Amino acid sequence: MKKEPDINKTEDRLPAKDDSLQSLVEKNNQWCQVIYEQNRKIKRRLTMMVVGNYLRLFIIVAPIVLAIIYLPPLIEKFLATYGGLLGNLTGGGSGAPAIFGGGLPLQDILSQIKPEQIQELLKLLPR
Repeated sequence: MKKEPDINKTEDRLPAKDDSLQSLVEKNNQWCQVIYEQNRKIKRRLTMMVVGNYLRLFIIVAPIVLAIIYLPPLIEKFLATYGGLLGNLTGGGSGAPAIFGGGLPLQDILSQIKPEQIQELLKLLPR
């Protein structure tokens, strides 16, 4: 035989459930607020890290780009001015270093070396 639940007893338990549910909802709201604040701080920190990385990239790349733009004319002026003191550094006599279109007469030198000379040179090197 099944006993039917007492109506008075279930009514007594309902307010207790409401109180516990209400306290659970309040705790949940507090935890959500704490998590929201943490996420906001993390987002701000990540944003600052991204900005810092872009600044670091700019600090590295900007001088390289400026050197590529401004250095060749400066080197040409320098070699035109002081080329006589330095000797003939460029084989072509254009006044520009090898990187910028001049070029050492390295091919001419290498074409004049014979394989026997290379072998003799290798024998002279210490091992």
